[in-house]
Amino acid sequence: MSPEGIEDIRNWGVDQVDEVTRREIYQAGDDAASLTRIYGVNLHDVFEFGSQQEYQSYFLNDLGGSLFTNDVELVIGLDQGSNDSFIMPVKMEVEVHPDPVMHRSQRQGYYAWAEHGFGVLDNRRIVAASF
Repeated sequence: MSPEGIEDIRNWGVDQVDEVTRREIYQAGDDAASLTRIYGVNLHDVFEFGSQQEYQSYFLNDLGGSLFTNDVELVIGLDQGSNDSFIMPVKMEVEVHPDPVMHRSQRQGYYAWAEHGFGVLDNRRIVAASF
């Protein structure tokens, strides 16, 4: 979710959650970055989410998705309760090479690269929502 979305969670009122939950949110810290888990759900702020941001524009314009009326932000949820849906295929293993440029300054250094991707085998583990 967007950093603004996490800020909105920190500002939930008594009409949205009970006092115990509000206290736990408040005790999480003074900055939005410290709120990382609520109701057993890990929250990750991604700057590309939010109104007029890259991922939300891609969802709306390229994928043809839509948000509920009066909603302004997209949220993506991933169920990682089991390891059967998300994969990270590796096309090429990591190759590590010594850096010859570092040798001239009497230092030792390395550089590396790899090719990999990400995939979803079962889309029932993903939810797109808006608020």
